[in-house]
Formats: sequence, C-alpha cells, structure tokens
Amino acid sequence: QKPSNPTTVVLGVNSHRVRLEWRYSDAPSQYLVQFYRQKPGETMEQISSSRDGNAFDPSNTNEFDASLDATLTLKNVKRNEEYTYSIYLLDSRARVVETHAVSINVVVPPEITDPPELKPLLVIRENHTLTCNASGDPLPNISWTKDGIPVDRFYVTGNQLYLFDVKLEDVGSYKCTASNGYGDNATSVSIVGIRCNDCLIRSIGITLLSEVWTSALNNRESIEFKTLESKFLSEISSVYTKNPGKQLYTVGLVDFRSGSVVAEVELKFEKSVLDPLKPLEDEIKDGKLGSFTVSRELDLNPSKACATSQLDSI
Repeated sequence: QKPSNPTTVVLGVNSHRVRLEWRYSDAPSQYLVQFYRQKPGETMEQISSSRDGNAFDPSNTNEFDASLDATLTLKNVKRNEEYTYSIYLLDSRARVVETHAVSINVVVPPEITDPPELKPLLVIRENHTLTCNASGDPLPNISWTKDGIPVDRFYVTGNQLYLFDVKLEDVGSYKCTASNGYGDNATSVSIVGIRCNDCLIRSIGITLLSEVWTSALNNRESIEFKTLESKFLSEISSVYTKNPGKQLYTVGLVDFRSGSVVAEVELKFEKSVLDPLKPLEDEIKDGKLGSFTVSRELDLNPSKACATSQLDSI
C-alpha cells in the first residue's frame, strides 16, 4: 500500500493531520527507513529516520509525526507547503531497496472577496453592473442566477452581470456562486430594487418559526443578520417574480425582533396595483416560504406589534 500520488489537500477541509502511509510485504523493521521532503527548485532534506524497527528520530515535530511501520502524518498543511515527500528503504549495506515519492497538491476552496452590493436601487432605463469577485486555487468559476433560475437574457462576462436599459422586471434576487471543485461553493446575494418616488408602501410582519432568535440579530452588521436578511428577502422576491403583474419595486427589511424570529418588511409597489400582498398571502397559507417555516398569516400592523412587545418587556 502506498499513498496516492499526488495527494490533494483542500485547505481548511482535510488539511489537518494528513496521513501518508506505506505498507510493505517485508517488515520495514529489517531496514533503515528514511523520510525526505523537497520543494520544487530546492534541495531534498532528510526529516526523519528509523533503523531496525526502532522509533523514528525525530518522531514528533511541529509539522509532522513519524510512526512505525512507515507512516508520516502532516499535522497542519499550509498553502506554501507543497512538498514532495519520499521514503527510502535501505539494507544493512546502505543499498536502496525501495523508494517512493508523493507530491502534496494544496488547493484552496472558493471564497467571495468582493460581493455584489446587497440592496442596490436602480433607475429605470439606466445601466447597472453587478460584480462578484472571488479567490481560490484553482481560480473559481463565477455563475449567476436570478430568483433561483440561471440567467439567460442578461449579458454576463465572468464575474460581472450587466443590466442594460433597466426595466421593472429586473427587480429580484441575484445570486453569484463561486466554485472550483474543492470544498463548498461560496455564494452571495444581491436584492435588486428600482427607485420609486411615488409608490404604494406596505409594511408587514412575518414570523419565521424555523429560526431561533440570537442576540446577533440585533446587529445589522453581524454575519448572522446579513445572512438571514439576504436569504429571507430572496424568498419574498421570488414570490413576486412569479407574479409580475403586482409590479414590485423594492423589498427591504426593517428589522428582526424576537418571538421565534419576527421579520418586519417594507414593500413598494406601483401605486395603481390592487391587492399587492395577495401573492405573499397565498404563498404562506401552507406555513412555508421557500425554505422557511412561517406563520400562515401576515401581520399587517407590525409597528403596533413591535410597540406592544416593547411594553410587555418593561
């Protein structure tokens, strides 16, 4: 048995205690066993050895453990540690009986380093660009979806999605996904709205029964707040994408408050629209809003409920 060559290490996924194990039909205790390592362009260095079945010397360092029969465990592989590790078996006359080398290939999962703006407000008939930058090794591929559907009518080049001659139908949830085949994909969401100076405004409350309140949801800058906000607003946006006649201009989160988790939301519609909340009311009748379990009715006076909640806590 020999380690696979190359051995791929995904940083932060399987980079802790990487085990390189060799097994031979002849017991290594009969030989002098030597471990070496080398970086490209550098000199090979011996890092540990064992003679006649005795313990390896050194057997434990900050970087590795060496153990019998012939196992090298790399404690925490870093990005710059793409070594080639070699094992040599020598007989009593110091002749090489067998040797084998394993190269370590370190890859890095995708990470979005510059996400698209979370809630851009666009102007009808103007142009706008959504940009999503990501890092990783190999360099990630960027793909886009709008309300869960792959984009086809938009012009996309790599990490940028272009909205030309902005229309009301461009309102929605745009997700960029960075993937390179290693680790989890990285995603970021942009909830695109349209500026409106004379819109019909509706404020509602929705109780998210599937969510658990944490103090982090009091902080709009926390990761927990931003993650839940983008996911929740995306679900509402998707409802109105399926109902374009209701002419949704923007959807925004006012705040989260405790009580499971209650979300107060403000929606803006074309002023002439009748019964603008009906698509959302119909959507939650079964207690579901996308991946969320929610109350089956909208709170149509969330500010009053919030004031009552604050009085109750005094």
